[in-house]
Amino acid sequence: MGGLRNLKQFMIEKYIIISSVLFFCIIFILFLNYSIEERENIHNDTLQDLLDEAEKNSNDLNSELNKQTNILEPAARILSDVKNLRSAETLALIREILIGLHFQRALIAFPDGEAIDVSGNVLSLTEEDFFTEVMKGRRVITESDAKENSESCLVIAEPIIKNDRTMGAIILYYPLNQFASITENGPYGTNILQLLTNKEGVITETLQNAKITYLKAEKGAAIFDILEAADFSKGSLKKMKESFQNKKSGIVCCQSGEEQNYISYAPLGDTNYYIINIINYDFVKNIENMEWIITKQILVKLAVCFIIYISFIIILSFVSRNKYALESMKLITKAETDELTQLLNKAATENAIKEYMEYAKSIGANNKSLLFILDIDNFKKINDTRGHAFGDEVLHNLGLKLKSEFRISDVVGRTGGDEFLVFLKDLPDLDTIKKEGKKVEDFFRNFKTGEYVKYSVTASIGAAVFPSDGTDFEELYKSADKALYKAKERGKNQLAFYNEDKESMI
Repeated sequence: MGGLRNLKQFMIEKYIIISSVLFFCIIFILFLNYSIEERENIHNDTLQDLLDEAEKNSNDLNSELNKQTNILEPAARILSDVKNLRSAETLALIREILIGLHFQRALIAFPDGEAIDVSGNVLSLTEEDFFTEVMKGRRVITESDAKENSESCLVIAEPIIKNDRTMGAIILYYPLNQFASITENGPYGTNILQLLTNKEGVITETLQNAKITYLKAEKGAAIFDILEAADFSKGSLKKMKESFQNKKSGIVCCQSGEEQNYISYAPLGDTNYYIINIINYDFVKNIENMEWIITKQILVKLAVCFIIYISFIIILSFVSRNKYALESMKLITKAETDELTQLLNKAATENAIKEYMEYAKSIGANNKSLLFILDIDNFKKINDTRGHAFGDEVLHNLGLKLKSEFRISDVVGRTGGDEFLVFLKDLPDLDTIKKEGKKVEDFFRNFKTGEYVKYSVTASIGAAVFPSDGTDFEELYKSADKALYKAKERGKNQLAFYNEDKESMI
């Protein structure tokens, strides 16, 4: 007795060890997979940070530009009421506009192309593209071909409109080097090269310098020409050009010679300018590695705590709970299963149907249910002529295919040698009942079995509806059995309903 007890204890301990090893292997695989995903997430987050930085720079510059230009519209409205735009009063107002702002120069332009600056100097704008546009009554923000004091400038032109007629325009020149003070001291410090370009990629201003040896990022150079010979590992030059034309943000990674860099870019508001941030690939990788080290330390600590906790839980509860639960489940399943067909046996089938009937009555369910009794035609002849082994094969295959034909919530069982019960729950109406009946009838018309030579097997089927043909199992079974007898009297191989001749079944 003691030896048997020791053997049982040994088997339990062996089961615990094997289960624990398998469990820890699964946890290790999951942890490894999570670590790989987390590393990828850190990489993606870092790239998103680079893109966010370019978009932030763009938003900051656009906010500054809006701050500088917000006064233009009210100033244009005031000037629209001035009788003589060429007067000293007008020039005085323009001088007031420049107070506290960073504009390099201010002009009043007239429809004939002539313009006057605040010092009274007269010049012509007829050759300027922006002049034609602003005289159409639209604000224009564009790059100036001329340079004020050798500095590149943005031209901001606001039309002066009165009675739907453009009387002139306020022309302001904003030096692009003012942008540099807005974007400095970012999170990447001096490790970033920041450029301002137009939508064709021509560099108009270097906002922040960094040591990137392969880029000849000089004013007037085209960034697209510089990148023409580069190898792209993320994105492409073509996609970058398309983004510039469509005013979209983006990020690429490219290499030229021994230098590899990430390039993020974002449009500058409604202008034709772009902010470009270029940062060394190795610097970005160092950022990722630092974040990964911190994340890895946290993951390792969590993993250790998790393993200790799970081990403790396994030792305390795995044996006492799972062992008996598994054994009980196996015994219940074995006791309720017909060994040949793997369907419910007679007792389990009847119990399942009875339980549902009681439940349906308790909740006052309005839906109907349908009970089929299926009896294989001439089964004794099959056994006598083809042998009991073939008869068992017929029953086995019929059980498998019957189970696959119905919902998992329906009850399918073998209740006798060649008798099967199918109980379909929760059928909403009589049309559905008739369709299910047709489905069962057609099933046997197409059912064949046999490994080499296919043998057609038919069945007589009786059907009864719950609760109209029976409010408990015994009554419903008798009704279906009478319907089965009716099907056999008609020549077998067919379906008969218990109340098919009543109007309620029409």
